[in-house]
Amino acid sequence: MAAAAGAGAAVAAGPPPGGPAPGAGAAAAHAAVLAAIGGLGDGAADRMAQLRQDQRALVAQRKRLAADLKKEQLKKARLVEKAKQLSDADLISILASRAQAKAKAKAQPKGKAKAKAKAAGAG
Repeated sequence: MAAAAGAGAAVAAGPPPGGPAPGAGAAAAHAAVLAAIGGLGDGAADRMAQLRQDQRALVAQRKRLAADLKKEQLKKARLVEKAKQLSDADLISILASRAQAKAKAKAQPKGKAKAKAKAAGAG
């Protein structure tokens, strides 16, 4: 029984003399894992970094779009509130002026303006 206790005590005491110090195995294992991860290739790490960057950009874009949508909704609500205060005659005159402006814009050909700009630049 004393021999068995002595053998157990030797095992519990740590590595044999001349071996690595206690805790050095964990540090070496950690270093090996890091080396293995680094050995996966820069392509995989670069791809993951790019995906994270894309994800952050999409989240920022979603926030901007949500803010823009809210801003436009509030703007429309303000315009509707102002329009409620207008009389029927005011609304009819606004619609008539819009129709005139649209007809005037449609009557002006766009091609001639470009031709005049080319002629002015060539001369």
